[in-house]
Formats: sequence, structure tokens, C-alpha cells
Amino acid sequence: MASPMQINTEVLTDRLSVRFGPVRDFQVFDEDNCDTVVVIFEDERRALVRFRTHEAGVTPGGQTSMASEEATMGYLRRFTNVPVLDVLWYDNDADRGVGGEWMVLEHLGVSLQDKWVDMSIEQRRKLASGIAEIWSELVQPEFDGIGSLWRTQDTFRVGPVAPTSSADALNAQDVNRGPFYHPEDWLVALASGQLGSRSSVPPTPVEDDCMAQVADSLRDSPSLGNADKHLPIGLQHANLHVGNILVDPEDPSVIVAVTNWEGARTAPLWAIQPRFLVPPQATREEILDWQKLIREAVGSLAPDWLQCTGQEEPWRLYRKLHKMAQDSRIFINLSPVRRAFEESLGRDVASVAIT
Repeated sequence: MASPMQINTEVLTDRLSVRFGPVRDFQVFDEDNCDTVVVIFEDERRALVRFRTHEAGVTPGGQTSMASEEATMGYLRRFTNVPVLDVLWYDNDADRGVGGEWMVLEHLGVSLQDKWVDMSIEQRRKLASGIAEIWSELVQPEFDGIGSLWRTQDTFRVGPVAPTSSADALNAQDVNRGPFYHPEDWLVALASGQLGSRSSVPPTPVEDDCMAQVADSLRDSPSLGNADKHLPIGLQHANLHVGNILVDPEDPSVIVAVTNWEGARTAPLWAIQPRFLVPPQATREEILDWQKLIREAVGSLAPDWLQCTGQEEPWRLYRKLHKMAQDSRIFINLSPVRRAFEESLGRDVASVAIT
């Protein structure tokens, strides 16, 4: 096996063998997912192994992103019916022998990516209902702040937003990663680049200035003054695509697990805007029909979320401001945005795209 992410596979093999028995081989789990592999033991048992290099960074409190991922899965197992893989072992690699923290997960099902094309219309409709049930549980407003989930001695708490990349973790000790109890603080931190960037390339001086201007605009926005009164908070899976849905190989309409909870975090319902999976080899019309089907199904189970992601105010405005914070690096000319804030008290920011 090629060493994923500079992991020392010899040390990993030794440690897996001590705890689970002799290792025969490793296989690729997903061509697009280099941080997860399948381990095959000599007795034919299989498990998944996920990695996270030490360079991925930590929160100011010293917590790692994989620790948050493991806590999120533990929370879901204890308090919801969302199907997740059982964590068989978690190791923070304290001696750095492996090269990164790692955890062993049970091996269940097959990727929806591999089954979609051969599924019947009826199977896809049943699958949509299953996805809707999962999503509706995630968006139940159960949390008191915005951040990532972490374990405490005997339960779970919302704590700082976990870093999800090495770029995200740069200067992690010097920034505010939460938890946040008012959306203005969260959006300002997001716009300032304190919660990470979609790009691994450091911002240019122009982009730095732009991010600062967006953060100032959000900080001064009267529209966010009462946003804490509209703050039902749910749990967001950051990357719910077909590769992260595992289904029964005999009946792919049955979901056996949702994987890859790295980056999951609590967020206001109005900021949780999924694309509801893009089916492989689907036409644009098929994608839109599929996404509409699931949205309607989720809405019937979670009406609060449906309202928060609709076109009514103040939800529509909050989503505009969220989009503005996410894309702060590219807001080179802010004068139209500032005028909108001043002239309409932030009711309509015309230059910000709505997701």
C-alpha cells in the first residue's frame, strides 16, 4: 500500500496487529478519499482505518480534529438514530510513531457512489426517505452554541471549531475558534479567516484587506443585532456526498452508515444548506428533481429547518451574510455592500449571492 499522507505503515501494521491480530493487506477505500483505507486481517476480518496527520493542527486547547470527529460519532450513537460506524479504536499517536492520529472503524456496506446507477426509481425514492430521516435528526435544534463537538468526562459539549486542514490550523493558537453564542461573532471570525479557508494558499495582502473589510461590515451590521433571537442550532455534516453514504449491497435503498464526520459542527439552521448529494452520471434535471424530493421530505420532518432555509426574512438575509463571510477573500470592492447596510439597514445586500 502506498503510504497515505506520510503515514508510517510499518508502525501502523505492528500496532494494528497487537490489538486486532495479524494484518494481511491494505486496500484503497475510495479513490477520492486518501485518508481512509481498508485493512484486511489474516482471518479475513475487515475494518476501516482513518488518518489525520499531526500537521493538520490543533485548537488553542490542544484538541485535534479527529478527536472531535470521534466525539461527534459517539454523540450520534448515544443520542440519535443516525447510523454511524462503530469506533473500534482511537489513537492520538502520542509518540508520533505512526505519523498522525488514527482510528479503526467497523467495515459495513458499500458506497452509494458504486450502486446509484443500477438502482430502480423505487429504490431511489426509498433512499431519499432514509436520507431525509437522517438529515431531519441532525437539524433538530439541540445545541447552545456554534462550534465542534468534544467529549467531556462523561458526556459531550460544544467547544472550539476543529481545524480541518493544515491551512486551517495556521496560527490556531492566536485566533478565536469559539464556541460562539452570537452569530455576529461567528460570522466575523469566519470572514476574518480565523476558522479556516477554502483555499490552502495563504491570502494575498489585497485579500487580507478585503477580509478585514468584510469582517468590519459584519461587525457593524444592525441586521445581526437580534440574530441571537433567531438561533436554533443543529448539527451539520460538512461533506454529505454519495461517497460518504454506505448502503446495504443487497438492497442499496437501505442506508447502513454515514461516514466522514470530520468537519461536522453545530451551526444555525439558516446556515445549514446542503446540496443533498449529486448522483453520479445524473443530468441537471435529474439532480434538481432529486434535491427537491429530499428537501420536501426533510421539510415534512423538520419544519423549523425548512422555514430557516426558505425565502422569508430574516432567514434570507442571514444566509446572504453567511455567504458574504464565507467568500470574504473575493469581496474586493465593498462599497455597494456598505451602502446597502447604510441605506436599508442590511435588509437587502444585492451583491451577495444566495445559496
